[in-house]
Amino acid sequence: IARNTMRFKVEEKLKPEEKTALRKLYIALQTIPHQESAHITSQVWVVDQLSIFSAPLLTRQIPSGTDWRWNQTKARKLIEVEELGASITATKLLSRKTSADAISPNYKLWRLAVSFHDRTKKPIVVLWCERGRQEAPQEISDVVS
Repeated sequence: IARNTMRFKVEEKLKPEEKTALRKLYIALQTIPHQESAHITSQVWVVDQLSIFSAPLLTRQIPSGTDWRWNQTKARKLIEVEELGASITATKLLSRKTSADAISPNYKLWRLAVSFHDRTKKPIVVLWCERGRQEAPQEISDVVS
């Protein structure tokens, strides 16, 4: 696969945010080891965090806050990526408050479910946090002088 180039076969034109999510998927597949879904943590909320999990990974399995949950938007896009030999279902998840008086953070998470045409490859789910919390600042004791 050529660096940072993929051809997408879709029925309708991809939005810029969908193209960005697919570029992140491409990076994740090249650089991140797969994890079991049971090991998912709130680390997935960190801005620009990329994670790969064994499929299936349902929205309700993704950690949320005490006053908010993940809400899947209606938009769902099926994308064929010839270079990966895979079909990708891209869905956007937004944080949503669970009650009228609750406060929800303004988070956006992409869930990219990858099904490979080669059935010997197991399906995976890539999560990319487009909008989330900033990484916690490093403790002074962790800094080496």
